[in-house]
Amino acid sequence: MNNSIVQVLTAFCTSMYIWETACMATSHLEERWSGDEALCDRLEILLDMQEDWLRGIYRKFCLPDIDPGEDMTIGDPPEYDPEHFEIQKIAEESGAATAEVRQALLHRKQGRIAVRGHEVIEYHLRQVGSEWRLENRRTHYDLAGNVVQDHDSL
Repeated sequence: MNNSIVQVLTAFCTSMYIWETACMATSHLEERWSGDEALCDRLEILLDMQEDWLRGIYRKFCLPDIDPGEDMTIGDPPEYDPEHFEIQKIAEESGAATAEVRQALLHRKQGRIAVRGHEVIEYHLRQVGSEWRLENRRTHYDLAGNVVQDHDSL
């Protein structure tokens, strides 16, 4: 397996996990602070910082024209989780690569995070100079090979 591609995928996943976790903490503050105008103003600063942080993650790991968009959502539990992120195989061809990643489907059960299954996600990368950059993540499959979700996103 190409070590550079593995590093990009795992670092992106870890960065997104940390970002999502921080966003969840802010979300809980939002619930607790609602109604207090001074605290809500401070929260607005946090939300702006989180948006900048996410754009920084995308600048570091993705192609230059890839933008997280205004409708970026966070998962609870996080959608990205390095503990449940297993790169199965990588196929490279002419400066492009496709990586299949087995990832757990997580959910909250009685206040704890539990695995409710797994899916395989195709990540598409392009080589820019000597670096690999994420292009998108397209098709999500269940372990039987059935398409669960098919769209371009990250």
